[in-house]
Amino acid sequence: MSAHAKMFQASGMSAWSVCTLKPWAEVDLPDRSSAAAEEGTAAHEFAADVLSKDLEPADFLGQEYNKHFVDYEMINAIEGYVDRVRLLAAGHPILVEQEVNFRHLTPEGYEPGEDDMFGTADAIIFNPDTKQLIVVDLKYGQHFMVYAENNPQLSLYAAGAVATFASIIGDQIESVRMVIDMPRKDHVDEHVITMDELKAFETYTTSKMHDVIHNPVGVPGEAQCRWCKAKATCKARTSVVLDTLRDEPINMLDLDVIPSNPSLMTNEQLAILWAKLGQVKNWVKDVETHVKDGMADGQTFAGLKMVAGKGSRSWKDETKVKSRLSRSIRMPKEEYLTTTLISVAQAEKKMGKIKFKKMIDLVDKSDGAPVVALEADKRPSLTLDFLNLETGE
Repeated sequence: MSAHAKMFQASGMSAWSVCTLKPWAEVDLPDRSSAAAEEGTAAHEFAADVLSKDLEPADFLGQEYNKHFVDYEMINAIEGYVDRVRLLAAGHPILVEQEVNFRHLTPEGYEPGEDDMFGTADAIIFNPDTKQLIVVDLKYGQHFMVYAENNPQLSLYAAGAVATFASIIGDQIESVRMVIDMPRKDHVDEHVITMDELKAFETYTTSKMHDVIHNPVGVPGEAQCRWCKAKATCKARTSVVLDTLRDEPINMLDLDVIPSNPSLMTNEQLAILWAKLGQVKNWVKDVETHVKDGMADGQTFAGLKMVAGKGSRSWKDETKVKSRLSRSIRMPKEEYLTTTLISVAQAEKKMGKIKFKKMIDLVDKSDGAPVVALEADKRPSLTLDFLNLETGE
């Protein structure tokens, strides 16, 4: 089969190993970035510079990376990451932004493209004393918690790293220590994988690649659809959502008619429907975003038009406002000027996590409101006593 650019990327394996149609659906679609992604790229470039030049993050204050300027918040985050990587290295060389390829996993009958089947590990370290290869993945985002165990992207980096350095230290590696570092969430997670476990993962990966090439099947789901470029127009996803809204309440839940009130359904039936709500809500949001972006690009959608949303109001000139309120309106100064203490989050952002530790004893942290989640969620289940306390019963 002819080559395709970026058919198998390490960062997308958690999606294409489940939805084997995803790589094909994205082939001709352009990449769309976001403010968060651009900031993440800047943070990675900054961190790489600090490590490769063996300097301190503070030395880069004000420097520009990917149209972002290094500020104190980024310095504080990357400082912790850099310190941890150097501690892991224990004096051994650190390979920064190391490209690794996993073409040795190529399924029969497929020819990878020039930019296909590779990834970039943020840091790779080999410790000859422990015979352990360490692969570190920096995650600058704050929205989704990421873990090292059963992490396809990190496992592919591990496989690629071992293959890349096989001719040099291959027979010396006994295990791979995979590390996820999320400095802005104060989250570091590790998992050690043996060479036998890595071989088993490689066999699994090749089989999933084979499925992508020879038997692609669309399998929608919150995780695999989250970053998919085709998520708003995917027929498989649309079908699942519409079936959920139209047919499943009757067919799957063994109902003659759809109840007019959820209270008329059993807890078992409601649990089945609840598990699908995220997919439905995300699909609606993605369709809205796709249409809006399309209109912004000049596309037309029958029966739809772009209109101005609700705007916000602000003062044009605060100096003139103060003068008029004081002189013409004769409003007392204490009524038009307010002074408030910065929030905990604002203080932590300005001070950085290390300095902020001096303020911890003055912080009152309340528990978040209870939310419903799937059993697979890593957060512990709340007790009935806690729930009653929250609701005041």
